[in-house]
Amino acid sequence: MSDAKKTVVIVDDSETVRAHLAQFFSENGFKVEAEFENGEGAVDYLRSHTPDLICMDIVMPVMDGIEAYRKIKEAKPDARVFFYSVLARDSKVVQSFKDEISADLFVAKPSSPQVFLAKINQLMEKPALKALP
Repeated sequence: MSDAKKTVVIVDDSETVRAHLAQFFSENGFKVEAEFENGEGAVDYLRSHTPDLICMDIVMPVMDGIEAYRKIKEAKPDARVFFYSVLARDSKVVQSFKDEISADLFVAKPSSPQVFLAKINQLMEKPALKALP
């Protein structure tokens, strides 16, 4: 097995949240490949890159996480995407998103580092991503 670090792309409109997430991921064996403040930047980047994981907020300007998720999954159905959002605290909101888009994972903001890491590890157990031809 390779010792290469797993890569992650962080998408959140808060610079502070992105910095905290980048530190968390770096401390837990991930390489932060890129950071974006909205879904549009992430979608453009993901046209030519295939990270192991995409961590995304739901509410963002320009292009929100739901629209970005749809575009990412359309282009790369195997992409591992999870939402890290305050909206994930509302079970009705989460259920409606799950019903509508079958998101891979929702984690509430804020979450304990242990819960956050456990959820990420759960998602990382899914089969490896395939790059588009």
